[in-house]
Amino acid sequence: MTIEYKESKRIVALSTDTVETITLDEDFSSYTTQSAADASWVPEDTAESRVNITDDDIDFTYGATTNTRIYHDLQNELGSGVFLGTKFVLRGKFRWSVLTLGVDNDRMFFGVGSGTGDKGQADSIQMEYRQTNPLLRISYGAGSLSSSTSITSLSTSTDYYWEIIRDGTSVTATIYTDSNYNTVHGTVTGTITSQSNLRYVKLMSNTTSAQGAFTGTLDDVKVWNNVTSISSRPTDVQDNSILVEKDTTRRYWFDKQTGTTPTYNDNFSTYDDQTAADAAWVSNDNADFRVNITNDNLDFNSKVTSTTNTGIYYDLGTALSDTAWTMDFKLVITTNTLYSSGSVNAATYITMNDTNNGGAIGGNVDAMGFYISSPAAGSKFCVTWANSSYLNRGGGEFSGTITTGTFYMRLKRTGATSVKLEVYSEATRTSSSLIEEKEITGTDSGITGLQYIRIQDNQSSAGTGSGQTIGTIDDICIYDGVTSATAPFSPATWNMQPTYDTDFSSSTGWTTSNSSKVDIDTSANELQIKENGGTLAQMYYDLGSDVSTTKWVIRCRIMLNGSANTDEPLFKFELNDTANASSNTNSDSLGFYVYTDRNNTWSRIYQVCKDSTTSVLGVSSSPQYYGDISSSTYYYITLTRSSATDFEVKIRTGSHSGTVLGTLTQSSIPSGLTGLRYLTAQNYLQGQGQTMDISEVEFYNGVTSIN
Repeated sequence: MTIEYKESKRIVALSTDTVETITLDEDFSSYTTQSAADASWVPEDTAESRVNITDDDIDFTYGATTNTRIYHDLQNELGSGVFLGTKFVLRGKFRWSVLTLGVDNDRMFFGVGSGTGDKGQADSIQMEYRQTNPLLRISYGAGSLSSSTSITSLSTSTDYYWEIIRDGTSVTATIYTDSNYNTVHGTVTGTITSQSNLRYVKLMSNTTSAQGAFTGTLDDVKVWNNVTSISSRPTDVQDNSILVEKDTTRRYWFDKQTGTTPTYNDNFSTYDDQTAADAAWVSNDNADFRVNITNDNLDFNSKVTSTTNTGIYYDLGTALSDTAWTMDFKLVITTNTLYSSGSVNAATYITMNDTNNGGAIGGNVDAMGFYISSPAAGSKFCVTWANSSYLNRGGGEFSGTITTGTFYMRLKRTGATSVKLEVYSEATRTSSSLIEEKEITGTDSGITGLQYIRIQDNQSSAGTGSGQTIGTIDDICIYDGVTSATAPFSPATWNMQPTYDTDFSSSTGWTTSNSSKVDIDTSANELQIKENGGTLAQMYYDLGSDVSTTKWVIRCRIMLNGSANTDEPLFKFELNDTANASSNTNSDSLGFYVYTDRNNTWSRIYQVCKDSTTSVLGVSSSPQYYGDISSSTYYYITLTRSSATDFEVKIRTGSHSGTVLGTLTQSSIPSGLTGLRYLTAQNYLQGQGQTMDISEVEFYNGVTSIN
């Protein structure tokens, strides 16, 4: 259907709709005969690749010693004599049942070409995947290689979403792991020569060794012409608009963009795995400089441990302006130890460089930035620069010393020969939150080609020196060509609304077995599990019978209060299959419980999976746990059922996007664990002196992540 705009800021669409006009939308479900399918998607060898009109996809079995292909003519959609433009997006969903290692030349191709022949057309663009020594590549024309990158091997029985974006002579190929094309498994960008008359979508093989084998399916092939990005929801709408997906019944609330649109930004939340993060942010010391994909930031531990620099860099791909740019980021310093002995003190350099190499002492780089010094007299921010030389130069030292804390940095190139650092206490970076600023003018001319974000430590020719700075970097935004920007940047966002949520300002729908033990305090906006005292009690809410048996997310906030003075208190929150189930009820459930050992003075959060058992521990006698947790502290809990057999409990501080403290997994949920529908808070038979509050409960049905 077409996206429909209704009155009162209401929008109706399907989950598969896009704002941009789609050229080809192929799910292979429209073919009633095999001959019709073969006429639209033409197989060279029906034994190796062919539309399956029963399963509505393309089945492929590539493993012979000859190359083969299947193709579709886009002029069926574009019109006779019309070709793809210099801008387009191609997508397809792949799933493999067999991925066998072969020789390096054994590859699969997905792309477009000017003809129906094998790979190496005179005009063509394709992405390639190699299973042996895994590579993702872009090739074009008569076999020319544009770019290549190493990625983590693809797995069988897993959906992967392939995408090619052409923007003139620039091509980006990306493999995603989610149908929203958000979570990156691997990506590569390259430059091509002019390729024209592109009209055939093709799936091809190159398995010359008879050793490598690729068996699987291709589905949901889509092409958009004359665009370079795809939007599933419109952004040119009023703030606080609501979009309803008719096929999923999900609701999304629109928040308009705030702040200036950056040229580049990274909040470290989009990397599919550590390999993808390491490929983007390249470190020569993963122990001390590395993206943390759990906490969605970049960790650094800067100290003098070597005669060479260690650090990490990111290649922007294109150099920034030689006269004006602005870089914002959040800097958190958790440890700052001052110099006491050795050849040099520790220092942390954060700069824009013309190379990905070092340059602190004895280096040879062009750069502008700053460093965090740690001499015995006190740590300071120091503005610095280099012109085919080293970075540790004086003249840019701040007057105030720093210890630990959160700082909102703004580094600016204010001219061809000037650089400025501004440090703020708030993300808005307004004059009222300015801590200090320092500008250096009259630097050497000729500082050019700055395209690498570089974070590194100090080094000594003797390899010795004390002092240490540990911290994190997050929310990087770079604005090229300007020296001012409105912060913080937040893109226009459609936020998924929960299937059910409550702030406990009302107790409607919740039923308690004993209000003196478990009840809702509407004035405090909390569900309170009170002292146990030997009496079982519980409170529950019925979500209904439509709860998915494979995909849902529950979020809540908890706080322990007091301290245990008799026995060991236990508090549970779970999704149960039985109404009014106590901790000892024979039932199925997924959730967590908090247990305090008063003798050893610790409190822990445990993951729980119950399958027709009365045991409070569930199916495991030793369930995974995180601890120790503290009283009077909020913890943010996310429960995710991601399949029929997989369940996860994630514990954070600060917020549901805050620092991850622990992740508790259950990858072997029993097959009979179904029918979960009752949100249930429970106490246990023992323990006094301690209570637990639950607040801000949200339930999302049919999803494994909240976007």
